[in-house]
Amino acid sequence: MNWDVAHRVASMAAVQAHRDLGVDRLQYVDVYAALRRAGVIGMARPMARLFGVYVSPQDNGPAVLLNENLDIIAQRHTAAHELGHHRLGHRSAYDQELDRATRWGDGTWPDEEKIAEAFAAWFLMPPAVRASSARPDRRTPPSVACARLSGGPLAGNLLCGHSASPLPAAHANP
Repeated sequence: MNWDVAHRVASMAAVQAHRDLGVDRLQYVDVYAALRRAGVIGMARPMARLFGVYVSPQDNGPAVLLNENLDIIAQRHTAAHELGHHRLGHRSAYDQELDRATRWGDGTWPDEEKIAEAFAAWFLMPPAVRASSARPDRRTPPSVACARLSGGPLAGNLLCGHSASPLPAAHANP
């Protein structure tokens, strides 16, 4: 599967997830509330080498574990990525390496990872940014379109709504 197909699948899945989970696409997208509405148990704890983990219903999930050491932007994106795995019926998944370029730098991203990565961007991106990005093809990832529109990656993350309270830490009371 190429990235074009992954983005097509992910963009449709993100719209369906917004609808099914009661997410107001015109407002800030609270990915943690979406995980709860989807019935996914979530927790964050420090992990040396992982972005996050998705545990599928077949493996006693659904649940996600996020790396508490990541900045809030990366943690929020990872939560949306793991929600993508859940919404798309993927098997349990985890990234063993924090540097995805090191792990899949040769372009051999597994199909489920491509779709979950694209889902995260489409799920979090506000409609105004999607419309303004005017991407005639889908080779430019939505996160890059946000950065271009706003003048840089950090500004792009903020413009695209990448900030929120993370999931509870492993040591926090439920």
